[in-house]
Amino acid sequence: MSEATRRFKVNEPDVIEDVIDGEAIIADLGRGLYFSLDDTGSRIWSALTTGTPIDTIVTAAAAAAAGASSTEEVQAHIDRLLDELQAE
Repeated sequence: MSEATRRFKVNEPDVIEDVIDGEAIIADLGRGLYFSLDDTGSRIWSALTTGTPIDTIVTAAAAAAAGASSTEEVQAHIDRLLDELQAE
């Protein structure tokens, strides 16, 4: 699987999650940690949890940014988020 088409899944049952009013609430029950993501982060999180490939997520996020960020900038932000999520 190429880097762009890689997919992720929630580390169940230790990690539970929900999106409420545009905020992703993520709890790692095994480690007692809690995380939240804003509206943009929650849309990325929702796409990740449904198995959407990274390149598709980047394309959609870049389109939603409507010229405020380049595709490369969006890719860098999403890569950083993925690195942080995987580290946790």
